[in-house]
This record gives sequence, structure tokens and C-alpha cells, in this order.
Amino acid sequence: MASATPPLNQATAGQPLPRKQSELRVQPVEDFPTGYPRLSAFISSHPSLHLFRRFLRLRARLMLQKQNKLAMLESQLDELDKSEQKKLRLGTLRGDNNTARISLLEQVDSALNDYDRFSERTEKMIARPSPKTRDVMNMQNWIENTSSVIDEETLFLWEQEDLFSLGSLGTDDVMRSLEGPLEDAVFWFRRIIKGSSTSISRDTYVHFANRSQIQALSQLALACVLVFIVFVPVLLLAFLHDFSTRATILMIASVLFVASLLSIVKTKPGETIMAGVAYAAVLVVFFGQ
Repeated sequence: MASATPPLNQATAGQPLPRKQSELRVQPVEDFPTGYPRLSAFISSHPSLHLFRRFLRLRARLMLQKQNKLAMLESQLDELDKSEQKKLRLGTLRGDNNTARISLLEQVDSALNDYDRFSERTEKMIARPSPKTRDVMNMQNWIENTSSVIDEETLFLWEQEDLFSLGSLGTDDVMRSLEGPLEDAVFWFRRIIKGSSTSISRDTYVHFANRSQIQALSQLALACVLVFIVFVPVLLLAFLHDFSTRATILMIASVLFVASLLSIVKTKPGETIMAGVAYAAVLVVFFGQ
């Protein structure tokens, strides 16, 4: 007769199931063997640590090689067309039975496909976001303090101009700008209260902020910034009556708005101008009242 109670999983038998996310077991980085296993575990512990090279110099070299190959094929095709004995063949594709030209055009087609695919991949790589200096320094400090991998194979971290961050893909520019300072603030607060960031590492010098908490704090900070930028100047314009004071507030608020926009958001000059004009127009409405 089959039992009505399902058998316990061997991995969890005799152990209570975690009730909260904070109770889930996280394997510390130090539990992994030293070397690349530990380095990989450290990188996977936080999105900001996914730093890799673009290899832009090699990509440029390959682009030049592929471009030169196409230029040579183009020259060969021009010479072949000029030396064509039967000029009527140049006026038809269906009747052109010059096997050399047909073979050469097939080579051109293959080389162009390769050139186009590689240029698209290079374009995507160039467009990927560069890492923050603080993230690069975090990786450099951990590598230097742990000596987990030989120096020669970690030199890529010092090629900062060639690095890109996979952890920043799809992240809003505004949120990225706010998350860094907030992570520092959480780190210093936890140092004051002698608390640990997470159980990802036993190293007391390694601190990880909870990403969901940082994102929530970033949204709260963004809301506060928006309230300050939009409503504080409006309230001042509504309650103050001196013309020169109100005009000064309008100018300062407009300058601060454009400056903050340029510092935390990657916008085109035209978009920045339009946003600044729209913001100033809102303030002018209250200025005229």
C-alpha cells in the first residue's frame, strides 16, 4: 500500500525548510577552492563585479584586416571587368558565364557577410556601459588581498578604458548614479553599528549591500530629489513677493535642474535643452502669478 506521506528529500531530511529569504543558505566565497573557482564565486556574488575586457584594439585590427580583404577583392573585380574580352557579358547577369567573375563575387558576398556580422558585434561591444571606478577598485583590491589568481592573468583589471560591465546592462542611468553613493552610505552605517553586510564572505573587509534594499533606497532618494527640484522652487515662488528674489530663485532652480540632468542622465544636447525649457516654463507660470 502506497504511503500518503511523500518521502523526504535526502538533502532536506531532518532540516526545517527556510521561511524567509534571509534564512536561505548562501555559500561563502571562502568555501570554494582558491584560484579561479573562488574568483568566479566572488564575481557571481554581485552584478557590479562582472567586469570584462572589450578587446577594442584586437577588434580594430580585425576590422582593418576584413576591410583590406574586401578592398583587395574590389580591386580584383575592377581589373577583371576592365580585362573582359566579351564586353556584352558586362551588360547582363543572366548571360555572364565568366566563371572567374562569378567565383570572385561569391568571395565578395562571403567577405561582406563576415564584415557586417563582425562590425555589428563590435558596435554592440562598444555600446556596452563602462564600469564605475569604484567597482574596478573593488575587484583590484580583492585580487591583491587574496592572491587567488596569478598576477599575469588579472592584469585585465588595470585596462580600465577597455573594460565593460555586464552588471550594468538594462540598468537605468539615474538609478546607477544613485546606487553607488547609497551603497557607500549603507556600508559606513553598518560599520558604525558593527553589523555585517551579508554572509557571502567571511572576510571582514568584504561587504555586500543587499541589492533589493539598495534599489528601494534609490527609488526613495529619486522621489525626494524630484520633490525638491519641482516643488520647492514652486513653493518659494508662491510665497515670496519680491521680484528680484523670485527671479533669482527661478534662474538658480533652472540651472540646478539642467546640471542634475547632465550629471545623472545620459541625454542628447537637444533633449537636455527641451527638458530645461519645459522646466523653466513651469516655473515661469508660477513666477507670473
